[in-house]
Amino acid sequence: MNPSQTPTTKNLTFFQALEAVTLGARITKIEWQDETCYGLLRAGRLALHKSDGFHDWIISDGDLQGTDWIVLPETVSH
Repeated sequence: MNPSQTPTTKNLTFFQALEAVTLGARITKIEWQDETCYGLLRAGRLALHKSDGFHDWIISDGDLQGTDWIVLPETVSH
């Protein structure tokens, strides 16, 4: 991750991270190892931002069971 994406909170459960999303935060997983991939609330829906743009987020079992979620800083480049 680049310095502008230094995590503010890490090692969260999905539900802890989702609470941050409802407050306007962006979240990612350590496992993803991709600074362009993060989740957020967009137009009232959960969305994933990937290198090719925004996508509807279909939550997987791995997402739900993960404990490596990170809340990213407020700085958004997109």
